[in-house]
Amino acid sequence: VSLLYFGYTHCPDICPTSMYAVAEALAQPDGYDVQPVLISLDPARDTPERLHEYVHTNGFPEGLVGLTGSEAQVEAAASAFQVYHSKVALPGGDPAAYTVDHSSLLYVVDAQWRTVAALQTMRRETPADPQSPMIPAAPADIAACIAAGLERAAAS
Repeated sequence: VSLLYFGYTHCPDICPTSMYAVAEALAQPDGYDVQPVLISLDPARDTPERLHEYVHTNGFPEGLVGLTGSEAQVEAAASAFQVYHSKVALPGGDPAAYTVDHSSLLYVVDAQWRTVAALQTMRRETPADPQSPMIPAAPADIAACIAAGLERAAAS
């Protein structure tokens, strides 16, 4: 069973906050036998070397694996999991200056890479207000999602 998260190494807040929360959930006393995986949505900048460095960030999940590929491979993976993502240019006109807007979901997948549980890792404090602060999922909620996914994976 694996935990998949689609993000990128230059993400200023959502991705690292999600990774810290996942690490905290995985550190629960009973623990979980799962493989955490970060799939890059920015293959142009997220080289294997950059991903390797990023996944070893202090406080990220132990054993986190970073995956990247060609633009077509990344698009196929994102499409398979219905991940929203869009490159957004930053002001100034420099084509190398951009961010990647993306959904923030954690997928629990079984050995055949079928989704058995999923959880939004970030949400708006006030859902009707797109300007309200982002709130991370509680590690206890992430742990419950993992537990439910493990249960479903074992049953299939």
